[in-house]
Amino acid sequence: NLKEQLDLQALIRSRRRDNLTTSKTISVIVSSYNQLSVLPLCLESFYFQSSSPDLVIIADDGSDDGTDEWVKENHLNYPFKIGFAKRKHDGYRLASLNNLAMKLVKSDRVLFTNADVIHNPFSIDSHLLTSGIGAGLIRSIKESAVGMVDIKLIRQFGQVESIYFKNASPRTNIQLARQNSPLGVWGGNFSVAKRDFDKVGGFKPKTGWGGE
Repeated sequence: NLKEQLDLQALIRSRRRDNLTTSKTISVIVSSYNQLSVLPLCLESFYFQSSSPDLVIIADDGSDDGTDEWVKENHLNYPFKIGFAKRKHDGYRLASLNNLAMKLVKSDRVLFTNADVIHNPFSIDSHLLTSGIGAGLIRSIKESAVGMVDIKLIRQFGQVESIYFKNASPRTNIQLARQNSPLGVWGGNFSVAKRDFDKVGGFKPKTGWGGE
């Protein structure tokens, strides 16, 4: 809500005064498969962040919906660099897809998200304030509501929130993560330090959905 956003903004300004965020850099990996209908909304939400990411990588799992062409035509329309990592589609392999995209990352931190996630304007700053694993809440929204979200509304995030509250699914992703594992982190909105990612060797590749 608005009060939470204002409180977070005040915290970010305080941390900036303490020089805790200025030395960090962050990249974003956006996993996508035939999601061109929502991908521009996700990227647009990073356009209006209080701090801009250094690089946003579209990790494409072999889409055939015109994602390639769209990226070529629009990759210069953002204040951050757009990277593109694609491989042939062969079932759901998010873990290995993220490992592939990580080869392009040189920043201190990396934020993992999905093409159908719209980030609030302070998302990047909140992950920059985290030294360990940063995990953000994702609320599910009915697929029928995606068409109600206009790119122009990203500039007024409260209107996007309003659409969510009117079209929310009965569960939240963080609840589902807790069901799978008490130590689980939901993959649609979490960040890690690149040095930690490299130290453990990245994600353990697997086939199937969930638990990457």
